[in-house]
Formats: sequence, structure tokens, C-alpha cells
Amino acid sequence: MVEIIGYIGSVLIAASLMMSNIKRLRIVNLIGALVFVGYALMVKAYPIVLVNGFIAVIDAYYLGLMRGRRDYFKLMPAQSMDDRLVKLFLEFHREDIHRFFPKFLPGAQPGRKAIFILRNLQPVGLFIYYVSEGAAHIELDYVAPEYRDFKNANYFLYTYADTIRSEGAARFLVHTQYPAHVAYMEKMGFTRGADGVYSRDI
Repeated sequence: MVEIIGYIGSVLIAASLMMSNIKRLRIVNLIGALVFVGYALMVKAYPIVLVNGFIAVIDAYYLGLMRGRRDYFKLMPAQSMDDRLVKLFLEFHREDIHRFFPKFLPGAQPGRKAIFILRNLQPVGLFIYYVSEGAAHIELDYVAPEYRDFKNANYFLYTYADTIRSEGAARFLVHTQYPAHVAYMEKMGFTRGADGVYSRDI
């Protein structure tokens, strides 16, 4: 049983180091360090208690800072799909974008609009859509891994809603089958239709 606890701590710490989201990394690393403290106390390995206790305190400290920090959000519409920043963003995140949106193809197709999500004045996300038949069809809703939480999407969906309504859209539509993206859509209030398309009223 003692060895199992040690293995669990090892797995948690190793898993945390593979996470790109800093907040999740800190949380999992904190749990792993606390498990290791328990394991070290059982086997009376006090140097391990001290090291992992210190790690747990550091993780807890930075999680507290993250919780108290207020991010500044802003939306920045791109002038066109040929905007240099749009092209650079899509190219830099090309492989990760393909994981979630394998059918997305860059290009200045008619009616396409691109909106950057700025977080503390950094372009962390890109939203691409077009309006047709009373709906805003989402082609890309991407956020860089280290900023991937629900704050970006919540800000965009509520802040930009009036603009999209003024373009004649009453709902969002998105085609997706990637499990992680499906879970994200459902968390954001999208519902799956009979045709497999997820929708949400604007």
C-alpha cells in the first residue's frame, strides 16, 4: 500500500509536467507533492518530506496569486483573413489547430471574419466565422494551450453577441467530433442537434 501511494505521487508529478495549462499544472503538481509528503512520512524519508512540502507551498502560493489576479480582455477584429497577424497566428499554431479543427483550411473565403481575443493585451485566441441563413457558423474557435480555460470563450460570446446579431445571426453553429472539443462545446452551453451539429442561441 505504501509503495502504491508513492507510485501515485510519481505519476501525478510526471503528469503535471506534461500539461501546457499553467493552472492545471500547479494543481496537479500540488496534489502530487502532498501525496509524496504522505508517502515520505510513512517511510520516514524526511528529506523527501521537506522537498515536497516546499514544492506544495510554492504551488499553493502561485495558485493563490492566479486566483486573485484579474485578467484584462479585449476583442480585436482583423481587417481581413489576409491580415498578417492572422496568417502568423494560424501558422504558429497550425498543428494544434488541426487536432481540434482537422477540416479547417486557412484562406480568405467570402464572408469569413476573424476576431482576436486579447488577454492582457496578448493575442491568445482566434475566432473565425461566417454568417449564413440566420446563423453564425463557427469555423475556428481556438485558444493557445497555456491560456485554455473558459474565460476567453465566455468573454467573447457575451461581448460580441450584439455585433453578430446585427449581422443577422440568431444562433451559433459548429461542426465538431473531436471529444475534447465536444466537451468544451457542451460546457459552453451548446446542444447537439439531430444532424450532429452543435448550436447555441446568441
